Amino acid sequence: MATSTDLHTLVDELAARLEALNLSGDDQEEYSTMLCRLENQADREEPDDTVVVECVAYFGRYRVSSAPHAA
Repeated sequence: MATSTDLHTLVDELAARLEALNLSGDDQEEYSTMLCRLENQADREEPDDTVVVECVAYFGRYRVSSAPHAA
């Protein structure tokens, strides 16, 4: 599975996306909670693969387009 360095990079990327997602209060709170769960795994010497997979699946629901689509 991913190393803690990879997980820290992922946490940073997901945190940077939060503002662009324009989530409602409840959705933003849930996103932040999942982000904390993933960060906690990144801080562990041996992350729990089950928790990491669950978090990654959750964040897979949110896509941020970095460039407009060409017509």
